[in-house]
Amino acid sequence: MPSTNLRRALTCWALAVGAALLFAVLAPRAGSALEALMLSAAATQVVLALVALGGASLGREPLVKRLGLGASDASLATTLLLVVGFLGASQSLQSILELAHVGETGTLAQLDAALLGVRGSQLAWAALLLAAAPGLGEELFARGWIQRGLVPSLGPRAAVLIAAAAFGALHADRVHSAAAFVLGLYLGAVVELTQSLRISILCHITNNLLWVWTAAYAASLPAGKSPAAQVALGLCGAAAGALGLCVAFRGRSLRRRVAAHRKPVTEAEEDPQQS
Repeated sequence: MPSTNLRRALTCWALAVGAALLFAVLAPRAGSALEALMLSAAATQVVLALVALGGASLGREPLVKRLGLGASDASLATTLLLVVGFLGASQSLQSILELAHVGETGTLAQLDAALLGVRGSQLAWAALLLAAAPGLGEELFARGWIQRGLVPSLGPRAAVLIAAAAFGALHADRVHSAAAFVLGLYLGAVVELTQSLRISILCHITNNLLWVWTAAYAASLPAGKSPAAQVALGLCGAAAGALGLCVAFRGRSLRRRVAAHRKPVTEAEEDPQQS
């Protein structure tokens, strides 16, 4: 292992410890519940990102390749379908939580209450620290570092499952963790189907931004939906999620067939003497 890689890893991990200590110092000074939540989210995501960068630095591959931050080979239409599908899967889980009456407590309820009525600069900070930052930090940690690191030895299915379990555990709440685990399976499949962490980051941030906006403007939105409406939303969301993954899987299969067809043709062109 090159010494520069080890130094980079140790530097990242030292910075992660520093970020955690800084949060411990600043946390008591938070002026409101929302400020405390945003400060906690910022510290958590910085630590996760630095741990992932440090761990990935120990490998032989360049960081961008190791973490899957390169461009996706999926089309724009497939990318949009995957994002819509993730929003649908999230809505489906939300409908299940509403029908089961388990969404009124826990971290999700605390976050919703803290965001209610937030406007202006506070809403902008919430969008950055509660939506964008987790979409980047958690994806780097769960899908970029853990999942992509496990694929070579365990295969994609086990890697996706383990990364989703780690993703769920990060949320440290019975209800929130269960929902995050399911969404983690979707995001893991997205990474494997598109060969890029960029798409899972886009899905994650888009969903978080929609949640922050909905929570902030909840008082201005229509009242809670009927059970029948929740069932319909849940089914439509699940269908959207399945459609996005199916289209991505189909596109991935077609790209592999084209690549397999081009390989022997290219070899024949390079060696015209070969019989």
